[in-house]
Amino acid sequence: MTNDVASVDRMTLETVDSTNAQAFRQADQGVATPLWIVSREQTGGRGRGARGWVSPPGNLYASLLLALDAPLATALQLPFVAGLAAHRALARCLDEPKRSDLILKWPNDILLGGAKIGGILVESRQAPTSRGGLDVVIGFGLNVAHHPAGVSYPATHLARHVSAAQSACDAGLVEKVWQLLAAEWARAAMIWDHGTGFNAIRQAWSDRSFPQGTRLSVYDGRDTVTGAFLGLDADGALLLNTPDSAHRILYGDVMSPTREAATTTDRD
Repeated sequence: MTNDVASVDRMTLETVDSTNAQAFRQADQGVATPLWIVSREQTGGRGRGARGWVSPPGNLYASLLLALDAPLATALQLPFVAGLAAHRALARCLDEPKRSDLILKWPNDILLGGAKIGGILVESRQAPTSRGGLDVVIGFGLNVAHHPAGVSYPATHLARHVSAAQSACDAGLVEKVWQLLAAEWARAAMIWDHGTGFNAIRQAWSDRSFPQGTRLSVYDGRDTVTGAFLGLDADGALLLNTPDSAHRILYGDVMSPTREAATTTDRD
């Protein structure tokens, strides 16, 4: 892989239903990978758990199509690789102390000042038997020029936190963020190396998440578990310590302890 963004294959669109869906359509046509799909807007953007993702022009909507010759367990590491890349890309747009306010929230969100600035959706499927392996799509939604209102988790956008000169041209800022993201993805993917470097990725991700001991709540759609954040285990599961026991959490929405449980009406 290379950090030279100019050499990266990219499809640029004005509008699309979903960059993830478009990426899978490209896989059906047998395109060479890796391939970035970037669209100015989405009409049917999706978030985690089949939630909609509000996608008007001004933000970054990008998906990366990969052909992965590895088991599904290895593909499940990719949200952490992607999260690290997105964090590093956004951090390069920010000055201190804003950079220190950028936090990775398990399993697939990026927060800035406690508000959501971006999210990641990784989807995979078995590739045709003629190719074998997995088709994997990593979708990035990063709030650059604006953020949605009326969502259950506070949201923000990058232009609010950068200088007036940087945010003067929304289109230019979106392109800058994509270029940084593509370069940081290449860097993180080289470290990950199809799973052999996941421990290094996991540590780097953890260093950019909540400090150990932070009190967090996780809602799994039925129950809420609240405890002290212990980090991630070797597989990327979230570890929480409660008065009763330690919990290894494989699925759920991380909330602040004072926030009500997330609902399926989330749009961002």
